[in-house]
Amino acid sequence: MEFAVLYTWLKVLHVAAALTFVIGVSALSLVLVADAPDASQGKVAAARMRRWYRAVTTPAMLLTWALGIALAVRGHWMAGGWLHAKVACVVLLSAIHGVQAGTLRRRAQGQPAGVWRLTPLIVATATLAILALALAKPF
Repeated sequence: MEFAVLYTWLKVLHVAAALTFVIGVSALSLVLVADAPDASQGKVAAARMRRWYRAVTTPAMLLTWALGIALAVRGHWMAGGWLHAKVACVVLLSAIHGVQAGTLRRRAQGQPAGVWRLTPLIVATATLAILALALAKPF
């Protein structure tokens, strides 16, 4: 397959996976902040959310990472400062994903698990920074 065509499809798949990942992390951060950690039906709801998170959000995160690395290698961007800043933001989102997965696991087991109320703001800020860095490649 020609480089330009392959690059375009890698980029399309990367953006689709990244959107799915960010939407999953964003939605769950809002739900976890709004939901009481020991609500009476929280155990059932957390189990349902956990299944979705494991089936959709986690694979989207892994695909985002794999395709992002492939794009960076093919585009010869590994030394770009903008890419390092973008990767730092993606690492932050991935860490939030891990913390949320743990929170869901604890709540699904009936254990109380609080959340940091600023998580939705951090997710939104990191996402906007990633978008700006990827589009502008400022440094």
